[in-house]
Amino acid sequence: MSLAAELAPLALGIFAIGTNLFIVVPLLPAIRRDFPAVAAGDLGQLLVSAYALPYALLAPALGPLSDRLGRVRVMVVGLTLLGLAAAISASAAPSLAVLAAARGIAGIGAALFTPAAYALVGDRYPYAQRQQAMAVVLAGLPMATVVGVPAAGLLAAASSWRWGLGAVAVLAALSLLFMMHLDAPIPAPTGGHWSLIWASLRDRRAMLAVAVSFLWFVAGLGLFTYMGQYLFSLFGFGSGERALAVGAYGVMGLIASLAGARFAAVAGKRAAVVIGLSGLCGVFLLVAVNRRSGAVALLTLAAWGAASWFGMPSQQAIVSELRPAARGTMLALNNSAMYLGATLGAAVIGKALDWGGFRAAGGLAAGIVTTAALIAGLMVRVPTVDRD
Repeated sequence: MSLAAELAPLALGIFAIGTNLFIVVPLLPAIRRDFPAVAAGDLGQLLVSAYALPYALLAPALGPLSDRLGRVRVMVVGLTLLGLAAAISASAAPSLAVLAAARGIAGIGAALFTPAAYALVGDRYPYAQRQQAMAVVLAGLPMATVVGVPAAGLLAAASSWRWGLGAVAVLAALSLLFMMHLDAPIPAPTGGHWSLIWASLRDRRAMLAVAVSFLWFVAGLGLFTYMGQYLFSLFGFGSGERALAVGAYGVMGLIASLAGARFAAVAGKRAAVVIGLSGLCGVFLLVAVNRRSGAVALLTLAAWGAASWFGMPSQQAIVSELRPAARGTMLALNNSAMYLGATLGAAVIGKALDWGGFRAAGGLAAGIVTTAALIAGLMVRVPTVDRD
């Protein structure tokens, strides 16, 4: 069986989660029309935070479950919660509070599924080639921006933003069908639930790698939350055009994810991470300075996708090997840090946007991601089995 076929159930689940995560970007202007009293920055912050904050807060506590109960069981529960939450968002969200609550339930589902899926990859594939397997699974995220988010955006343009959110429920149901046929051994318990968490938190090397992921998402997803507003307010892109622009981001992300994994096999995982983060710095500076050219804005989104995903498979592979006996716990902490970063980023960069426009927001994001690149290049020690 090919690598892609073997990992397809995991990639499909990540695709559903990624669609639900990024769907706010093209839908934000349409959602705001139903809630005109809320500022764009505040609305974006609320919808992203409602999804990301439960993930960030609960993932560390949920992570040891896959280490102790098995990866597949935990993934099935996570996808079930995601599908239910998406259905509530589409059919039973008469108010912003109900919509935010449904996003929170979806965040809990993602907190269960995603670290367990990455841990399963770590269980099955040797570290030297693991970034290639991670790239296949992670491809579900940029694929979500290529197919899932644009389709939802076009559906919303033809009808309502609620239909776009409802499409996520269908994706989750399809993912569950494939997941039911996936088999994996239950890991032997290596410690108590909370001891797995505290031992990981006390590991300085592990926490430095987690800090890179945190800053990566503060800058990247924090600014990405407002890209729909960026394309609409500065360049007049309509709903369908915004969805297609996000698709360009995803196409380049998909290509870069696979290319970055191959690059890491030759030059090392650390190099792939640093190059990707450095590219993001340049992209964010372009966001800060470009206020006139829609064509440049499209190229910026494409370059953003490439830089974002070039090093991500290597980053996840590095984290997966830092504490192999508590792999699910470690990856849960890492993903918690990323979503906490997304929550903080949406708030901080949203305030920068309200204060100084995209010039201030892009400049702040560039500074944050530069810090992440310096930590990754100078302070993080990758596992010794890698050539780094």
